[in-house]
Amino acid sequence: MSLARQREMEQRILTEREVNLAAILFVEPTGVLDVVASAVGRTTTLQVLNLAYNRMDNDGAETIAEALRRNATLRKLCIHSNAIGSRGAESLAQVLKNNHTLIEVRLSDNAIGASGVETIAAALQNNTTLQRLDLERNSIGVRGAEKLATMLTHNTALRTLFLSKNKICNDGVAKIAIALHLNNAMQTLILDDNEIDDNGARAIAVMLTHNTGLIELDLCHNKIGRVGAELIAESLRYDNRTIHKMLVHDNPFPMDLGDKMWRLGRINAE
Repeated sequence: MSLARQREMEQRILTEREVNLAAILFVEPTGVLDVVASAVGRTTTLQVLNLAYNRMDNDGAETIAEALRRNATLRKLCIHSNAIGSRGAESLAQVLKNNHTLIEVRLSDNAIGASGVETIAAALQNNTTLQRLDLERNSIGVRGAEKLATMLTHNTALRTLFLSKNKICNDGVAKIAIALHLNNAMQTLILDDNEIDDNGARAIAVMLTHNTGLIELDLCHNKIGRVGAELIAESLRYDNRTIHKMLVHDNPFPMDLGDKMWRLGRINAE
């Protein structure tokens, strides 16, 4: 990276509120993260930083995490579609444990796995500021879902959680559903494409009879059949008055049941 380019990037981070550096490593392959980290650690204006699609590994995540420890302004951090892995997730988790400014973190598609999510979940148990967390496509599995469920029994700040395409399956969604019996802070939960069938739907239906905070629930692209769909529909009809948006397309139940759940959600919204 040329000295002029380095100064230009530093100036942007030091003076602008939002900086998009997605895929910057394809343009400037060397020295970029060190420049970014140095400026992030000094800025008093930056609120949104996008570092997606940069092939960032665990060392890169550690570099950014170290800068975030010195930052007191950033509100939104996008590091999705990189390769930070579980070690990179652990570095960021250490930041989240003590951070009081970040309200949104996007970490989808980073090969974090269950062990990486475990460190993030532990860090968020007492976090009181993060409201939106994206963990889609990270292969967290049942174990990762269990750790997030434990976190949700303590955390009351998180409002939106994206968990699409994580192979959470029935056991994982059951753990999350139990946590949401009492957690009424969560408003949006995205669970599409997680191999959830009627057994998982049964746990969700029971949760909906207790939860009074969830507004949007996405169960698209799963394996929920007629039995599971009817159970959810019954909960929406008789017990739940807070779900406003229910997404269930591409499940193997009759279309009329999908329409019924959508209509019941709309009735709640009205």
